[in-house]
Amino acid sequence: MANEQNLIRINERSKKEQRELARKGGIASGEARREKATLKNLLPMMMSLEIKDDKDKEKLKELGLSDKDMCNGALVSMALLQKAMKGNIQAIRLLAELNGENQVQGTTNIGAEGVNMHISFEGKGESNE
Repeated sequence: MANEQNLIRINERSKKEQRELARKGGIASGEARREKATLKNLLPMMMSLEIKDDKDKEKLKELGLSDKDMCNGALVSMALLQKAMKGNIQAIRLLAELNGENQVQGTTNIGAEGVNMHISFEGKGESNE
């Protein structure tokens, strides 16, 4: 724990010190907010960038995507779908969430016959009856 003898409560400081500390906190808060906004805007821009790797373009072409639809977002979606198809429950849940489903329940049984999966989705405002 910090050396409590060195800590001074805000209400024990002078009004001038309180004002200066509040000003510094406001400036730092504004900088952090601007940085978060920049990062939030960068992701959609980066996902829409053109793919440079010919191997990646070929994979998407095999899936039937046109040249204009080939972007980093399509690659990420393809990778997520591949993980989900291999039984990755986290990937299945994320795909369902991105697809507007609000609940995903799944079970996986591994036996002599191989892997048996049962997955059910319940969408927003819908029942699973």
